[in-house]
Amino acid sequence: MVQEVFKSVLLSFDSFNMESFRQWLWVITRNHLYNWHRKRKPAHTLPNGASEELNCQDSETFPTLLNYEFDPDEERSKSILLKRALEMIESDFEPETWKAFWELSINKKPVNVISEELNMSAGAVRQAKYRILLRLREEIGRL
Repeated sequence: MVQEVFKSVLLSFDSFNMESFRQWLWVITRNHLYNWHRKRKPAHTLPNGASEELNCQDSETFPTLLNYEFDPDEERSKSILLKRALEMIESDFEPETWKAFWELSINKKPVNVISEELNMSAGAVRQAKYRILLRLREEIGRL
């Protein structure tokens, strides 16, 4: 299977036009796995000519697993990238501003609760979120 995937990658590298190499590789791998699974013969043929059922779990869920349109590691990669970017920009903001952003964006607290806790206006809480998200987008663009 690995050899077949590498062969396909090599033969179709000129047509690579996706944003993510890993996503492209996942599509190729998924297609090979799907074709292999579709063509696979039952494990045992019984003397009367009937075929023994494949492992139910394997035959029912394997194609479902292949329906993912993204690299399985993509979400983990995005999470690592986001965490790194947040760490890099945190020191650029006042602790109160960062706390307002964190409570509103990450902890999903209501604006009025945050403004009372931090003794800030509701507009200042929203502004903190806006400024940090703007800076975060810039930093992720650089990474």
